[in-house]
Amino acid sequence: MNFKQYLHQRYGNVNLFDRSFVEKDFVIHVDLVKDLYQLKKDSDEINEEYFKQAYQKSNELFEDLFREAEPLYFVVHVRSERDKYQKSATKVFRHLRRREDQYNIKFVERVIDEEEQVSEYAVLLPNKTALDYKRVIKAICNQDFPPLQPRFRQTYTYYPEVFFVNVDRNIVLNIYDDRGCFLLFGDSATYDMFKKKYRNDIS
Repeated sequence: MNFKQYLHQRYGNVNLFDRSFVEKDFVIHVDLVKDLYQLKKDSDEINEEYFKQAYQKSNELFEDLFREAEPLYFVVHVRSERDKYQKSATKVFRHLRRREDQYNIKFVERVIDEEEQVSEYAVLLPNKTALDYKRVIKAICNQDFPPLQPRFRQTYTYYPEVFFVNVDRNIVLNIYDDRGCFLLFGDSATYDMFKKKYRNDIS
């Protein structure tokens, strides 16, 4: 079963390409940081405490949603101008720890309109230890702030959109940047459980 078949079977009519999934019934939005801002007050200086909290909250969420032995899909979407080749996704997949997983990446391209296309790269991993997820998460949080490292660099494109998908529990985690993430659940029981658990962070 490939990733497209898995999505259809477990989530029904869900489309990750156009982000319409954020409006589905079993979706919650979680804030990564509250009461702080990316820059220090009246300054252009990076607020290190803000990003420290963003990294910490993102990793806590990931480790809560993905237990040690659970398989997951690691999915990357790269938006770009039509007919413009770029290497953003290949840089993201450098964070795979096992060489064999790099050979199992599946590629799908979707044309959105006359100007934009989306390339989807997906690989099924045996568990979260197969991925340097902490570095991936940190790069996602840093993306809009060039002084911070690591980051995903790109040409002719937005930065990559990353999805972590728990195959056993049917949970999609999309950390979109330092501000927050979307969680999509495949059933109401799991949705209700995590909605209650994260109720203080939901917006």
